[in-house]
Amino acid sequence: MDGSVSALTIDRDDLWVGTWNGGLARYATPSGRVRPFDSGAAAVAPLSVRSITATPRHVFVGTLQGLSVYSKASGRWRQLPPFDAADVPDRISAVVAIGPDVYVATLGRGLWRSEAGRAVQSGGGGWQRVEAGESGLPGPHLNTLLVDDNRIWIGTQDLGVVMLDTDSQRLTSFDLINPLLGPRNVTDIVAGHGERLWVATFGEGLFRWDAGANRITHHSVAEGSIPDDWVMAGARTPHAMYFGTFGGGVARFDATSERWSNIGLGEGLPSLDVSVVAHADGVVYFGTLGSGVAALSERRAAPVLVGAR
Repeated sequence: MDGSVSALTIDRDDLWVGTWNGGLARYATPSGRVRPFDSGAAAVAPLSVRSITATPRHVFVGTLQGLSVYSKASGRWRQLPPFDAADVPDRISAVVAIGPDVYVATLGRGLWRSEAGRAVQSGGGGWQRVEAGESGLPGPHLNTLLVDDNRIWIGTQDLGVVMLDTDSQRLTSFDLINPLLGPRNVTDIVAGHGERLWVATFGEGLFRWDAGANRITHHSVAEGSIPDDWVMAGARTPHAMYFGTFGGGVARFDATSERWSNIGLGEGLPSLDVSVVAHADGVVYFGTLGSGVAALSERRAAPVLVGAR
């Protein structure tokens, strides 16, 4: 497999690891067993994984060449056709599940929605483009999706954040909520502690929105909080927020003290390029560019990296 990690998803005891150009594998956290999906009927194709989401019956994998679906019952993959029956595959950046539906963000074709079972059983049919609202999405190039109760927060390339109400299917630009965020290149959106939303950007650091006060706080290298302004991904744990950067390792925000600290090579991180972060059961997983996955345990008095793969 490729050592450059592009996606991590935790499904019960399994850690699904997607790579930029080497497909994906399933890592069983209790036993440490790794199963790559790289041959025969159990192979995922194509190999350029960008997003993974798991439902009770399936695992949906978004790639730059379309959407693949893994059946947990049969152990087989299916490559779904483009959503609009075009000859060119969809370049998928993010996949999320909410209730019975799956939402897929693309680079160039906007946002799509289908009932999960229908999409699989009909061989890829039943997809509808989400364009509700006065002006729809501000652009077709979408980077990330976050499910938050009955809402989906959508991060765009250079055009900021949009909120989708999944009940009404209406879209609202974040500018109407608070214009101080502005048109950023959003790489990830993470729900924080309390009524907070963290917006990671590529080149402009982090923006924290406190919903109760409708206040935006900017965290950047210039004001001394984070090690790099190119923030690629983040995750919340009960104790802290963790953000992976492109060249600066990991920035950690303590939920109690609200102080920042850095995790780098000296703490055992195998690379300062951290592309994706995931958390489950007291362990934080960092996907790196070139050095695989590192794990950090929060069960100790001070977080310590306990291994890399």
